[in-house]
Amino acid sequence: MTLLRSCALLLAATAAGRCADPAAQDLFNRVRAKVLDSVKNVPRYTCVENISRTQFAPRLEGSTCKPSTTRGGVMWRDRIRLDVALLEGNEMFAWRGGVFEAREVGALVPNGSSGSGDFISFLASVFGADAETIQFRGVENGLSVFDYTVSLARTHYLYHSRDGQKTAGYHGSFFVEPGTARLTRLTIQTDPFPQEENFCQVDDVLDYRTQEIGGGEFLLPNLAVMNVLFRNGEEAQNETRYSECREYVGEASIRFDDADEQTHEKQRGAPGTPMPPGLRLKIALRAPIQTATAAAGDEIEGLLLKDVKDGKTVIAKTNDRVRGRILRMEQAMYPTPRWVVRVRFYSIDSGGETRMLNMRKLANGPEETFVFPSQGDTVMDRKFQMEWETY
Repeated sequence: MTLLRSCALLLAATAAGRCADPAAQDLFNRVRAKVLDSVKNVPRYTCVENISRTQFAPRLEGSTCKPSTTRGGVMWRDRIRLDVALLEGNEMFAWRGGVFEAREVGALVPNGSSGSGDFISFLASVFGADAETIQFRGVENGLSVFDYTVSLARTHYLYHSRDGQKTAGYHGSFFVEPGTARLTRLTIQTDPFPQEENFCQVDDVLDYRTQEIGGGEFLLPNLAVMNVLFRNGEEAQNETRYSECREYVGEASIRFDDADEQTHEKQRGAPGTPMPPGLRLKIALRAPIQTATAAAGDEIEGLLLKDVKDGKTVIAKTNDRVRGRILRMEQAMYPTPRWVVRVRFYSIDSGGETRMLNMRKLANGPEETFVFPSQGDTVMDRKFQMEWETY
């Protein structure tokens, strides 16, 4: 199929306008129909979201909001593994195996940059009523490329500012297989942010695939890369890979409040009564945590190293299993290389009963964070022992 290199497709809310090249117009109509059908009819489903985030130091040429091919050195990087679900048209997030939250990724992982909208929001916006112009650009590597714009007046792109939630216009391109009219990639670049914001620009590249869910084929994200450029020259890159996508059957566990992670774990699966306060638990890891592969969100298990007594009464025995989760897995490179690992234990299996644990770490203050000076990967194994106190 031969397509002209310039063809403006002016969109109304429900249909594309006329185009000088009927072939380009026809391809656009077909891909738009496929995308909107997928958005409208996709069932409830859930995927595993694997996020790798990297924060770069200011670029070598100094603070600037202009495009550049150079980057400063790595300041820190981390790894996060979540469950993400599309339920009733909304993206919801949870720690792996946990309760889905009606809130954004940043509520679970507050530090660093985060984003959402990979499943439906951008597709519904660009191929629905928000795009003002779409223009056929040409063919690149066998794919037909269309450019689009979404102005500030019509955008639904939300971002968090120091002054609260705001909107931004954006533009970008989408890539289509000419024969099948299958969308393969969508790029998003925000318009320049106001001078008072500490960031200049956000770019997203979303790669899509079709997958069978609930007996039908639907458009799902495969890989999403978000780059954020800050006014001081720093850059952040988030690479998100989606896997294990499947239909969500049965009743969803959803919370609509802002309870903390510990309450979240109580709802997750530790229904027993809490352990009494003032008890001391010495715990070793049952299986090692390897920083090369572990991520915040992974569940962990520990073993009691000695009996726990309340007065003279033994209420937990040596080798009883303690269950918890990694809440932070970060490698910091500045000012000195180190691993920062935050863990929380939330329940104990003892005498055939599961009981809740509300604990604080005894050594080095109340935080649940451990720091390991290391430039490379490290392993936390059974030799790594932790002392906690219930409260």
